[in-house]
Formats: sequence, C-alpha cells, structure tokens
Amino acid sequence: MRFQRLIQTVTFGLFIILLWSATLPLVSWVPVNLFLKLDPLAGLSTFVAAREWAAWMGWGVLILALTPVLGRFFCGYVCPMGVTVDLADRLIKGRSRKKAKDAGTSRNFDDWHRLKYMILIGILTAGLAGVSWVSWFSPLSLITRFYGLIIHPLILTLERLGLTVLQPVFPVLGLDKWVYIEIKSRVFSANIFIAALVLGILWLGVFRPRFWCRYLCPAGALMALGSRKPWIRRRVSSDCTDCGMCRRSCPMGAINEDNKSAAHTECLACRRCAEVCPVKAVSFGPAGTSRPITSPSLDLTRRRWLGSCAVGATSAFLVMTNIHHPQPAGALQGFRDPNLVRPPGAVPEPDFLAKCIRCGECMKACPTNTLQPVWWEAGIYGMFSPRTLARWDGCEQNCNLCGQVCPTAAIRPLPVEEKKYAKIGTANINRAKCVAWEQDRKCLICDEICPYNAIVFQPHPGQHIPVPFVEEQKCNGCGFCESRCPVEGKAAITVEFFGEVRLSTGSYLAVAKELGLIFQAKEGTKHDEWVDDPDQTKTLSPGKTVPPLPSTPESSSDPYLDSSPQPGRLPPGIIAR
Repeated sequence: MRFQRLIQTVTFGLFIILLWSATLPLVSWVPVNLFLKLDPLAGLSTFVAAREWAAWMGWGVLILALTPVLGRFFCGYVCPMGVTVDLADRLIKGRSRKKAKDAGTSRNFDDWHRLKYMILIGILTAGLAGVSWVSWFSPLSLITRFYGLIIHPLILTLERLGLTVLQPVFPVLGLDKWVYIEIKSRVFSANIFIAALVLGILWLGVFRPRFWCRYLCPAGALMALGSRKPWIRRRVSSDCTDCGMCRRSCPMGAINEDNKSAAHTECLACRRCAEVCPVKAVSFGPAGTSRPITSPSLDLTRRRWLGSCAVGATSAFLVMTNIHHPQPAGALQGFRDPNLVRPPGAVPEPDFLAKCIRCGECMKACPTNTLQPVWWEAGIYGMFSPRTLARWDGCEQNCNLCGQVCPTAAIRPLPVEEKKYAKIGTANINRAKCVAWEQDRKCLICDEICPYNAIVFQPHPGQHIPVPFVEEQKCNGCGFCESRCPVEGKAAITVEFFGEVRLSTGSYLAVAKELGLIFQAKEGTKHDEWVDDPDQTKTLSPGKTVPPLPSTPESSSDPYLDSSPQPGRLPPGIIAR
C-alpha cells in the first residue's frame, strides 16, 4: 500500500470512529470533535464573525504553522473530505475519467486555481460584517454533516432491515435472544439536500481529479498561503527524461509544463509523481538538498480582490436585511418562527449563528433524535443549524451530549445538573385541539410525561372535568408533552421559544433563581390531583369538586356521548401509539 494511502486509511478510520463515538457514554480519551477543530478555516471564520478567540482555534493555528514545513499535508493525508474525494475519483470510469487525468496541466491550473482564494476572501469579508458562510465551504463541516446525518442513518437502516430478515434464522442457530435486538432508526430533515450537495461536489471529479481541492476549497487556499516554499518539497534530479508521466498523474495539476518546476501551493506531497517516474528522478525531501524550485506567486488582480470583497459584503448585507436575521438588542427584532427552539445551552441567537458551523455533530449525537437541521425556517443563513423538533421526541434531561460535542461552543458544554436550567422554551396549550378542553374527555398524558410537574389539572368554569394548565416557571421546554400528545397532526400542546434563557457566559442556575424558575423532578405517583368516583363526581383538593358529567341515555348510539370507555374506540383527533 502506498504511504499516502496508509496514512489516509488511518486518519479516515479515526475520523469515522470519533464520529460514531459521539454518543452516550461519551469517550474521554480523545475529543470526538477533534477533526472539526483541526479545520483552520472554521477557526478563522468563526473568530472573524463572532469576534471571539477560543482555545479550540489553536488546533487550526497549529495546522497553519506546519504548512511552511510540510506544505498542504493536511489536504493530502488528514482531511476526510480529501479521502472521500479520492475514493469518488477512483469510482469514476471511462472516457470522462481519462480526460480528467489528462487535464492535470498548468494551463488548466492557471485558469481555475484563483477561484478558491476568491471564495476565501468573500467568506472573510462577510465574516467582518458578522455573517459566517463557513458551513457551505468548510470541508470538515460538509463531510461531518454528510457522514453523520446521511451515511450513519443509512447504515442503521440497513442493519435494522438485516435483523428483520435474519430473525427467523436466529432460533435455528440457537440465538434466541438475538430475536429481541432492536436497532432504532435515525431520521433527519433536509437530508436529501445535504446528500445532493456533497454528492455534487464529488461528481465534479468527472471534469478534473480533486476538483473541490483544486478550485473550490477555501480551507485549502488558506493552507496554500503558507505553502509557497515548504521545507519538505518535491525535488527533481538531472536524471529526468521529460517523459511527462509525473505531470499527467498529478491529481492536483501542480506540475508545470517543464515537468521539473511545480506550484508548491497546490502540491499535496502525495508522492504519486515519484512512484510513476520510470527513472526515479523525483523525490521528496528538504529543499536544501537540491537546486531551488520557485513556486509561482499568487496573482489576484485588483478587480478580483474587489469583486470577491463585494460579493462577500453584498451577501452579508442581504442576510442582515432579511426578515429572519436576528438584530442586535434594542434594534428592530427579526422574525423568528415560534417553533424554532434551539438546543439547551445555545448562546444568544446572533452569536449562535456566528459560531455554529452546522457540522451536524450535535444532531448525530442526540439520543432522542429531537435535534434536527433547520431547513427554511430561519432563512438561508440559518440553514442546517440545529433545532429541537419536540413533536418527534423530547430532550432527554439526563443528557448533555450536544454541548459536549459542539466544536465551537455555539452550544455551551454544561454539566447535566445545570443543563436542565437552560430553559429552551415554554409549552403552550391549544384549547381548541386539547381533548380535555375541547371534548370534556380525560387525557392525562402530558401531565404524566412531564418530568417537572409543569402541567397541572384544575377545574375551570364551563368544563365538567379538570383541564390542563402550564405553570411556566416549572416548564423548561423539554418537549416530552408535545411528543406524546395523542392528537393527530400538530399537537394540542406545543413548545415555543418564548421564555427561553440563553447565556454566553455565567451560570444558568443563578439566573434561574433570579427568574424564579423551579425545575425539580417529580416523585411518587404520576398524577394524584384527582381520582374517579363511582358517581362521576371528581374529587379534587379538599373542599373542591366539579359537577358530574351529564347522564347519557342508554339508547344513545354514539359511543363518544358515553362517559364510559369504549374498547377499540378513540375520540376524534386521537391516534393510537
């Protein structure tokens, strides 16, 4: 196996292991978000957009510091996007593949290589205005989102289908217990677009090998700036016969027409040119052991510089004037979908969008699958950022994974005990859909499932039975009530973001005490406020009663007019689970 392939196999395997390890219990021997922290583009763009230095950005600085010595080694050996692009290029067959290999000349390189630098300038210009576009161009963000939200669910689905097919065989093999193995599927919104975006990038290999790395990757451009004259570089001896095999085999088109000089800013040090050289005239080593080879300088005209800055600034201004964009405190507030509830521990919305690189790590890690990528609910700028979809499932109160795996601290890594005080919203009852309010039928599910007794049943004028109310100071927006509501379609009780508590720094517990929030897990019986009486009188607190339900004629043919339960029948709007 080639040296590059060996290193790529190891680093890509580590990337997959760490991504799959973003689950409970969380591994402690290495950060599961290590590769995301290594991306210098993510660190720089977040620093510029959020105006805040964080310790995790030092990893990207380390990668940049190594480029004057090793060149673009990260792109050629470490980056999982580069490995995926190489795998996709190997799958490209036929005439288009041959054209792609023969196209690796300096003429094509000169025509296209500036594009990634222009993208980098545009991203940084937008970042100066507080708008981060890194989620669309960071190779680590793109590939983590792809493997975490697309490939991982597909593998789980295949495993589940395989178990279903093999279940009849297990008893025959004496594996009776295996029949009860259950693999829970994972589903995500916007998954088709996320898959199409990455597959489109991989498909570009039809035109040129490593098309993304050559022409589009701004992280590669950032590392290329320090790789003009790396200490470890390509060397060509006098034995060279100018056969051109090295130039034609170069996946980056970094070797010039003379077959000796090369653009070190584009060279990945993959050593493929040395391997195909028939006379072994090509080698890699310290620059001082051979005659110097100058790398062509980056030539961006004033028009390209100004054009890139203008595009970045214009995109930022368009976002800032969009109705969905969060405005600074005291200014006109941007429109925010009431159901756009962020994960617990998320910093205030403007900082959250500036810091979040939309990598999907928190969504992949979420044990209840409630964290979902935003589609159009927050405008194009908020796309792929995480939200809680309580109708799918609630936020597990004994879990703090989302903050632990977030590489940029857009979601703060809170201890479990403090995380429950990070109020993400408040439940709201739609009385027109609620079974108890609208139909005078008993339904205690929301109260029974609520972990903090935030829902109470009380008598209300005009109602024959106690009806639910939400005590806002006890509700932290976990959403279990909404996920378990039996009403079909949109739940009768929904969590909205009003009342949320979001802090950049400081203690959530201290702020909760100031606001009078009380989140104490309930003990004992699920519901002991009232019990059934044989005479249909509901006994509540001492001295309080509710009038009995009207008697129903025995001849009534409508089972919903009868207060007694009807086997196999449910009131309108109720679905069985």
